[in-house]
Amino acid sequence: MKLKKIKDGFLATLGKDIAMRVYSFLLAILAWFVISVSVFPTTTITFKDIAVDVEISGTSAERNNLNVISVSNENIKAVVKGNRSEIGGMTSADFIAKAEVSNITSAGDYELLLTLECVKNNVDFEYTIYPDKVTVGFDRIVSKTFELDAYVPNIKAEDGYLKGEAEVTVPTITISGPEEKVEYITSCAVQNLSEMTLTDSVELTEGNELVLYHNNTVTVQEGLTYSKNSFAINVPVNMRKTVPLKVAFTNVPAGFPIDKLEYNQSISEIEIAAPRENIENLDELTVCTIDFRKVEKGYSVTKEIEFPEGMEIENLSEVSEVTVDFPLEEFTTRVITISRDDITVINSPADYNIIPVTTGWDVTFIGTEEELEDLSVHDILVQLDVSSVASSITGNDYFRAPISISVPDKDFVWAFGSHTVAFQATEK
Repeated sequence: MKLKKIKDGFLATLGKDIAMRVYSFLLAILAWFVISVSVFPTTTITFKDIAVDVEISGTSAERNNLNVISVSNENIKAVVKGNRSEIGGMTSADFIAKAEVSNITSAGDYELLLTLECVKNNVDFEYTIYPDKVTVGFDRIVSKTFELDAYVPNIKAEDGYLKGEAEVTVPTITISGPEEKVEYITSCAVQNLSEMTLTDSVELTEGNELVLYHNNTVTVQEGLTYSKNSFAINVPVNMRKTVPLKVAFTNVPAGFPIDKLEYNQSISEIEIAAPRENIENLDELTVCTIDFRKVEKGYSVTKEIEFPEGMEIENLSEVSEVTVDFPLEEFTTRVITISRDDITVINSPADYNIIPVTTGWDVTFIGTEEELEDLSVHDILVQLDVSSVASSITGNDYFRAPISISVPDKDFVWAFGSHTVAFQATEK
């Protein structure tokens, strides 16, 4: 029991002693602060990493459309002397190093004096700032639009295929920034360094990078903004194929064996390129159309090579025309007179009588000498097809319409030229 009382007394005394020590420490700090403020009211503190502010609002720089594009040293050190109670708790964020902007009217780099300002009001202080000047770059901010080339050096076409010129899907870009930097750029490209061997066209949407050039040298320019930051490149790949050329004919008489008629072509085949699905199963190509009514002995015609619409065919042979000659050395001509009694009217309107008016005319026939020798008007079929003008028949009137002439029982005989006749339509 006695031992316990001694222990409790010791602990109580110890507790009082610790409390006394804490109170003494706090009183000492307070006393130091009071003495420092009263005896040493002024203090000197060094602040580092002070931000630089270059304000051009209302200055000649702004009036000349200049902008700040660079500051040589954006973090400044200042030694500040002032009232301990005012600056003692401050940090670098409470100060700004302001650059003095005056009489700047053109682009360039300028050395500007710095002054130190406190963001808090009514604070008196003295300062020394290091460095006391900064170099500030001024320039006009401009925008310029450039065409975009596509650069895909590692993409190739499989054998038998042709890689076309790659294109950027949106072929222009607008670049904005300091005038000197923007004007230094002479061209732009979107490059993709992926490696591929293709048989079909492809659109690249990943791995594309914008590259800026000054003449032919790559240049890296900071401080620019771009109208777009993502790009797509189309790489066309076409199949190559050599195909025979075919000539088509119009106005061929019914039953005439046009496939057996011999003629000469200046070129018989060409090499083309097109998307694989367009020409993979293409066995021949009809490149021009000839009116058979114009074909006679020695006839020659030059036609521009035509490709079917929508097939996107590229002519690799670089031949744009084909000449077709008809020597017809074994053929001769004969003139036979056709009368209106030889004309058969077909597709006549039910409520009209159609009467040919043209009395007669000479028609030149071309054929082998053997077949023309015994050719008579009875071998010739002359038809007036009224359907081509039936819609314009509104009463008793005279009209002209084309007629067709054929020789059904002769293999290689046809009428040269086109013919029309006058006829009279009378209501029944």
